[in-house]
Amino acid sequence: MKFERFDFFESYSFLVSFSIKEIKCIGKLIVGVNGLPLLQIESSPNNIEYSERVDLESEITCCEIGGTNTFILNECEYVSGVIYPKWIAKGKVFFNSNKLEIHLTGVSEWLERERGFYYEGEKLIRDGYTERFKVNFSYKEKRYIIENVNDLDLKANTPTNHTINVEHSIFITKEDGFFLLDDIKEIVREVRSLFSILLGVPLTVRFLYLVSKESNAKYNSIYIPQFNFSERPLSYSHEAFCSFNFIVSEGLFPVIIKNFFSKKTFRTIWSRLITILNGNKSWEMDILTHVVTLEKYCSMKSKGKGHKLNIDVFNNFRNTLIKSIDGFVSDTELSPEDVDLITGIRGEVSRLKNTTHAILKDKYDYVMSGVTNEIKDAISFSDDDFDIIRNIRNSVAHGNEYKTFEAGDITREMDVKSRLLLLLMYLAFRDLGFNDEQFALCVSRTHSPILRRASINERAIDFLSKEAEFITLSQSYKEGYKSYKPIVIKYDSINNSYIVDDEISTLIKNNWPNKSHPDIRDFVRLMLPVEAQIKYLNKVYVSYGGKEVLYFGAILVR
Repeated sequence: MKFERFDFFESYSFLVSFSIKEIKCIGKLIVGVNGLPLLQIESSPNNIEYSERVDLESEITCCEIGGTNTFILNECEYVSGVIYPKWIAKGKVFFNSNKLEIHLTGVSEWLERERGFYYEGEKLIRDGYTERFKVNFSYKEKRYIIENVNDLDLKANTPTNHTINVEHSIFITKEDGFFLLDDIKEIVREVRSLFSILLGVPLTVRFLYLVSKESNAKYNSIYIPQFNFSERPLSYSHEAFCSFNFIVSEGLFPVIIKNFFSKKTFRTIWSRLITILNGNKSWEMDILTHVVTLEKYCSMKSKGKGHKLNIDVFNNFRNTLIKSIDGFVSDTELSPEDVDLITGIRGEVSRLKNTTHAILKDKYDYVMSGVTNEIKDAISFSDDDFDIIRNIRNSVAHGNEYKTFEAGDITREMDVKSRLLLLLMYLAFRDLGFNDEQFALCVSRTHSPILRRASINERAIDFLSKEAEFITLSQSYKEGYKSYKPIVIKYDSINNSYIVDDEISTLIKNNWPNKSHPDIRDFVRLMLPVEAQIKYLNKVYVSYGGKEVLYFGAILVR
């Protein structure tokens, strides 16, 4: 069979020949989705496949029988006639490689955006330019470079049918030495986790290459066991939680890369987000994974921050409580069941922690004290929401049945889970180096499924992101304007005040849009002095007398 590279979403089976300690064998090399690759020994001169133990070389070269493919199996283990490699390289020669090319699902859609073709004269043109990032970083005392690369493949199926395939990948260069298996596994795992967080969907490695230090033309397709998520996590770029163009325009990539590879939270806490984003079939366990992630983050952030008693004072206090319990038991006539109950209380006292952050609520409150009120309002994760997730956590942890907020209905719990996920995303993005305004801009511009049930405070997001104008009028105006039709607001620079021009706004309400003036600005200019300056506002909150109305469009006249 024609085989060019390992596709992690495909399964393969090759009949191969190979040698073990110069003994020629025939076997079947099997590589399956979400499974361990293996080499099943079919036959050998001395029936080695029936041996209990076989000493293997560090590498086993397999040649396809009846084909041209060659595979190198690395770091192999033998178990009952089956050889299990930790990774496989395609190719007759394995070059010393210091570069790694990682193709992740969803990244090409993220980088390409929704751009199509257009005619220019007799030419069919498509813009193929993509912004580049290239960042140096250190990880576990080793130096690397990360950058994005792309490849365009044009295939003429027939004279009138052409296929264009655009692939974007992440390129990692190790500046000192070559890639070893542990390096590859760690870097692939971390890159996968980083971009899953940025896109807000669980990504999977589709193709993986080791590239020679000598030349980029010398490379091997390699296979490492992994768990696959969706083959197409993104259908369109706007479904990503954070836009690639936004990250580039804000100059955030150097900050993101540095923080991701240097902060412990991305190894111990936020690495869990990839499985959270994938979801869980059991709604209780799904919510529990969210809660455990929050608890771990709060525990790490609050550790050592709470007030502690002097250790001698604390020990004396705890011992006094225990002695008091013991004295009560000895001086009181109790049933065996009573004694068991009090013994349990005694155990809890003996495990008291010397900190004001002893329980989840204390740790959570400490973390939230560092979150601005604007973000709290925007995410809208309330105290009632916290009580729900805490009750679910306690019920699952103790094996008790959880009673839903509404009997027989988990709608409220699912909504709370969505807001909790948004809170976790905020905390992760804050660790990546996003400020509140940048995070709010991500939220305001995305169509990510994360937001579908979150019921965010849109006004608070608009205020933080500055995606809308907030105007307070100095006098009343007519009611009844449609929110989707622009109104006209005049600014008085002398008095620094705003009013609605009811006359022009009413004309717009009744007579626009029209064919003569499809652009609302041209329509309004007809009714204004020549020297008037106008600005179109996409979104504006207009308030007067304690009442606020949102309009999706307004003309500001100065």
